Parts: sequence; C-alpha cells; structure tokens
Amino acid sequence: MKFCPKCGRKGIDGVLCRDCSSEQSSIKFREIRIKFCIDCKSYLFKNKWVKADSIEEVIKRIAKKSLKSRIAGEIIPLLPEIEFKPGINYDFEVKIKVSPKEKYFIPARIEMTTCPKCSKKGTKYFEGVLQLRNPNEEVIGFIRNDIRGQAGKGVYITKEERVEYGKGVDFYITSQKYLQTLGFKLQKKFGGIMKVNSRLFSRNKQTSKDIFRVNVLFEMLDFKVGDVVLVGNKPIKVTDISKIATGYDLAMEKKTNFEYKKKDYRVLERKKTSVVKIYPSVEVMDPETYQNLKTGNRKNVSMGDEVEVVIVEGIAYMV
Repeated sequence: MKFCPKCGRKGIDGVLCRDCSSEQSSIKFREIRIKFCIDCKSYLFKNKWVKADSIEEVIKRIAKKSLKSRIAGEIIPLLPEIEFKPGINYDFEVKIKVSPKEKYFIPARIEMTTCPKCSKKGTKYFEGVLQLRNPNEEVIGFIRNDIRGQAGKGVYITKEERVEYGKGVDFYITSQKYLQTLGFKLQKKFGGIMKVNSRLFSRNKQTSKDIFRVNVLFEMLDFKVGDVVLVGNKPIKVTDISKIATGYDLAMEKKTNFEYKKKDYRVLERKKTSVVKIYPSVEVMDPETYQNLKTGNRKNVSMGDEVEVVIVEGIAYMV
C-alpha cells in the first residue's frame, strides 16, 4: 500500500497525498463554485444560466477555466453521490491528472438550487392573464401543449380559473411577452376576436418603477377555417381569419372577405353525398330527400364521386 512520504497517510493515489500535493503545488487556480438548477439542468456561468449536458461536463468546463496556468491533463471530478434537492451543497475535489506521478487536486463546491425561471413554477407568480371565451377542447389542448413546450424558458400556467359568467377559462401565465405571442397564434390557427390591454398592478419599491400586468382576451367564433358560412346570400368557404374573415365565394367562384364582428352570417352544415349526373350540368343527390339537386359551382368530378356540399335555397355548392 502506497503512503505519503511527507505526512504518512496511507492509500494515496499519487506521490504525495492530496493535502500535501496541494501545499507543494505550483499551479494556481480559482476555487470552483457551481450553481446547478435541479429542474432544467442548467448552471450559472458568467451571470447567465446555461443548459448542461451533465454535471460532470459542467465541472470539467469550470475546472478548466479555473486554472490560471495552462496544464495539459485529464480532468476527473471526484463527485459524491448527488441528490437533486434544492438547498443541498456538496464539497468535493477535482483531480487534474498530468501524468501517473503528477496529479493535482482542486477544491470545489456545487450548490443545488433553482434558476429564476424555474423558481416561478408552482408559485402564484404571473405577468398576465389569457381570458379565453367560448373555447372548445381543441383550443384548450393547444394552449396547454404550447405552454408545456415553453417550460425551458420559464413559461408556466400558475393558475387556471373557470369564469362564472358565460363560458370561458382564465389562464394566469408567467410571461407577458409570450402571452401576447400566444394570442396571435390562437387567432391565426383558430380565428377569433383578440384584444390586448395592460393595467397597473403594483410599484417596485426598490426601483420605483410601475409593474404592469397584461390581459389578452381571446373570444372564439362559432366558425373556423374550412367552414362554409352564409353571408347575405353568398356561401363563403373560410380560408383565413384575422381582423376580418377571408374566404372563397362558392357561388361567384372568387375570393372575398366579410366582417364577422357584425354577426351577420350563418354557419352552413356540410353534407356528404354523391354525383348522380354530369351532363349537361353536374347534379348531386340530396342526402335527405334523395332528389337530384343542381350544383351552383364547378368542380372536376365524375359519376359516382363522393363530394361534400352545402345547400342554399335548393342549390348544392360543392365544397
């Protein structure tokens, strides 16, 4: 069994034990201090939280930076068994192996904590409220999935509240910047009325700055992209919804738009049927009366083809 010739300690790894080796070491270094987030597995580096592949790789990177003199050697973290719980600190050493006989040991500490973004999770903190009105399960599922994908950026739902009046849900969200982005995503994907407003929430006593909270109201319509609505006597297949709805006039066979805020429209039911005549004009079977119906628009079809139609005043429009 090897022993240290200076202090007599048994079972040493190098020529001297690590304590005596450190005393006689000619290398200069900064003591290693690492803050590690237990939730997102990131670490604090130059005042920024950086995503980490593993604790071992983080320690190697920091150890290399801590050496004030250039030494070509293998960096080996001598880690204890790590428990990922906030508030626990681990003192250990990092071995710098230059050769089988030349080894150095650097003291290190790793602090288990949560970064500022992850610390918001599970709290009542919020920067804004998404006021969702007339939603369906599809849009609620979309919101939850999209926010779940933003967890690495510190975006969470900290409260979910069903409103007593009408049909709706309020989502309290930790990022007002993301909240506004989400509102535009919802409008583009599902269509609806979106309103954004901010209100004074409190005042920061340290900076004397006003703190604002953002409310995004998103009211879903009773139609979506792909639906056919009757505006006046025009059957319009909706292709886009923003401040106004854009679509294709099936009767006139051209692009058009309409203002849905006036509520002067009716959603038409799409029905499946089949083509029963193609000359001199295309006719389809009424799925309820089984009578032939003339079509009000052109489409490249053949006898027996299955098609979807909307029926307006006895005329079938192929969707």
